[in-house]
Amino acid sequence: MQDITGSQQPYIDQARNEIQGIINAIVDSKKVAPGKLRVAVVIFRDHKPEDTFLTAKLPFTTDLTAVKNYLANQYASGGGDLPEAQRCALNDALELLVQSDDDTTKVAILTTDASPHGIGENYDRIPDGCLLQNDPLETGDDMARNNITLHVVACEPTLSQTKHGLDFYTGLTEKTGGRVLPLGNVSGLTDLITGSLTEAVSLSIQAALSRSAVDYNANVGVAAQKLLEHLRAANVQIDTLVTDDYYEDIPQARKNAELWAKGKKVADVRGHIQSVDGHRIKEKYRYGGQPTTVVKKQTIDLNQAGRIARACFVANKTPL
Repeated sequence: MQDITGSQQPYIDQARNEIQGIINAIVDSKKVAPGKLRVAVVIFRDHKPEDTFLTAKLPFTTDLTAVKNYLANQYASGGGDLPEAQRCALNDALELLVQSDDDTTKVAILTTDASPHGIGENYDRIPDGCLLQNDPLETGDDMARNNITLHVVACEPTLSQTKHGLDFYTGLTEKTGGRVLPLGNVSGLTDLITGSLTEAVSLSIQAALSRSAVDYNANVGVAAQKLLEHLRAANVQIDTLVTDDYYEDIPQARKNAELWAKGKKVADVRGHIQSVDGHRIKEKYRYGGQPTTVVKKQTIDLNQAGRIARACFVANKTPL
């Protein structure tokens, strides 16, 4: 999912230029056979009257030239007020991804520097949210139920300057076992996307090996904790995307993110969200720079065990 409002041209260009390298890196990892990795694109701006363009999409394809050409034809413009139509883009991505087989590794990546409408941002001219009634918290829960991992590539420092965007996306991605990936420099986009996909495929492989070890009579949270203990005892390691700490650890920010993660509808949560004072970005990155990003084999953690357990529940057709 690519924001194509006024500030986003460098990210559109980078995605277009690096798509081949991203796919090659995944294939070179030997975890995905050539021709088996499919890519879809959702582009978005905003609702009328803020913009005349809402969303469009390129369905899943293995034709990388088609993807590059699609991105090459996009230009960054408009957007109106500060929030954009991420709610509609997320819904479009969900509709594309649920058409895939249950055993497919499914990852959604949203690249943006803005918040969605309706979460309480300043200068939001559509304060009640999406005019089409798409609710991102509902979409996030639907993604989790369909074993879709959502990551948000945060174009920084702009996103952290919004009132609620960082905490909102942190909570939203937590619903699916994903996370916010800080992009302080456009050149870091390739490493973030390649790393997140490599980790996702590694988790899918482990999920296929772990189906008989999962307690389907427990809820998914308890099942994940039990699975974590089992896999650690077996010294299971996962290809893990590791990034240097980019954001300050602020208690109120963590509380906000937790509220968004547990929330079912945006309207029920936004009145409980508090503003966070001070810098959100660590001092060494406030004037630019991309945090170190590498993929390492690491002992499995609880987040990863949760993603594996969720994949097993979905494959077993056990309600989450």
